[in-house]
Amino acid sequence: MTSVKLDIDPSKLYSRGDGINGSHKHNGPQGYTSYEYTKSYGGSFELELLSYESEKYLYFLPPKGKISKVTTYFKNTGNILLAVQITTEKDRNYYYVRKDARKDVDDKSEFDEFVENGKNRLSDQDIRTILQKVEASTKLDYKTLPKDIREKFWRKNDATVDINRYPADGIVKPDGKSYYYTSEVGRRVDLVETRYPDRDGVYRKLTHTPKDGELGTIKYDGGFQILKPEPIQKSNISVYYWIYDEIYYRPLILQFFHESSSVYYTTTNGFRWNETKDINDSNLREELNKQNCKRRGAHAINISEKSESYQCPSCKNYQLNILLDREKQYYIHGYQMTENKAPPSIFRFFEDTREQTGFPFVTGINNICRYATPKVILDASKTETTEATYNPRRNTLKFKVSKKDIDQSYAQYIHNKDDSGSSRLKDIEHKGVSLGVKSEDILTEVSIFYLDGDAQYDKPLLVELVASENKYTYYRKARFYANTWTKIANQETNRLEEDNLKTELEKLKKIHFPDPSSDVVTIVGASLGTVGTEITTVIGIWKRKAILSAITMLFSTAV
Repeated sequence: MTSVKLDIDPSKLYSRGDGINGSHKHNGPQGYTSYEYTKSYGGSFELELLSYESEKYLYFLPPKGKISKVTTYFKNTGNILLAVQITTEKDRNYYYVRKDARKDVDDKSEFDEFVENGKNRLSDQDIRTILQKVEASTKLDYKTLPKDIREKFWRKNDATVDINRYPADGIVKPDGKSYYYTSEVGRRVDLVETRYPDRDGVYRKLTHTPKDGELGTIKYDGGFQILKPEPIQKSNISVYYWIYDEIYYRPLILQFFHESSSVYYTTTNGFRWNETKDINDSNLREELNKQNCKRRGAHAINISEKSESYQCPSCKNYQLNILLDREKQYYIHGYQMTENKAPPSIFRFFEDTREQTGFPFVTGINNICRYATPKVILDASKTETTEATYNPRRNTLKFKVSKKDIDQSYAQYIHNKDDSGSSRLKDIEHKGVSLGVKSEDILTEVSIFYLDGDAQYDKPLLVELVASENKYTYYRKARFYANTWTKIANQETNRLEEDNLKTELEKLKKIHFPDPSSDVVTIVGASLGTVGTEITTVIGIWKRKAILSAITMLFSTAV
């Protein structure tokens, strides 16, 4: 159904062409001129807005939903508009009356709103009484209306909420830890400000709650009626703002709450708000992020992203291009800009799916450089200190190797970044075989210890990782035939030096370089035999080199 922009200029009553018929109402309130607008051939229509004399838009929004009739009321002389009556398909009447009827209507003319409560209808005499008060006063005083008329309006107990109200606006008053303001009909509206989704959240939530009344019309800055839920008791409305919107200028989402359920409204222009079924309590934060991108131009970047380009994680509309400076190891996240379009603001930073906190809000930028501590695979077999540098596998970084002698029996080979920078350790390889030594710590150096007599550097004994915060981690193979390197426990705070280091290396030497002259294997209770033959238990102590001959002798004896 197409929305209608209805021009209520009486001179265009019979020349419309928009499917709406205009007619002069002859049985309206006595002493005033009234006109009716209905859909051709009956039925209903949606009303987007009202205009007067083509370019003058009336300063209010009509009710949402299907409309069956629009009635206008004018002075008999001067053709001055006094009020508009809009009847919905559900037969509910909304009245919009001029606040100041002393001059012709224009796009700045203000209106008061009244809604029939559905219990009793306004008669033509009631409408005439209202029009007389509008004509005689610069502002219709609700309190001066006869009691029987007031009781027919929702405004009897409602509270008009102005979502432009915020702490420190000069109208809102403090009340302990919260605030309040007074509506146009003297009703108190409590105002509570919280952060969303938690106390460190990046959104402000302002909740307007009528204290002793019903939630009625919702306005912005006392002007446009932007939303008209059915007035209802024990309900409130929450308005969400970005935390950097310090003057609460651009609301992002409205949440109408009653009992245990919520209805959400969004806007594309700040003028007309529409109910949306796409938002619920579980995805509210995600939708706020989208609205912040769309309406504030406040986008996000994913600092862990390494592809050539990707979309803003929040709105998926802005494209970012990434350039990797391999020499300096940083990524440049640059927004793809449209001609004559200002650079976006950046207010959210992600590392993969985890949002990062502590970053400042930045605006007016084209590029953001993300400096990363690289992960490297070091080569433990690199022992040539005369080479200038080497490149870890699948990496363009440069590492240098230096040697330090330990008591003339052991050699320590120290791997450092050529620029004295830091890195994280993805793995250590030795002659193409992974040691499985990894670290997420930011390391300043990695050392591999060898026995000085290990000419081919076949058996690394010990690995030392030095972190930037003076944390030391050591790995070793605790058994001769072990396949994995294990961390030495309780050694993170104390560095192995001098005697302690030598003692540890001596232990590892005995495991991985055993002395043949003292390597004794004890065979206890060996019982060997063949079918049909038994031999007695042989107990003996054998040198490693004699084991094979001893076993051969036992077998030959058994045979």
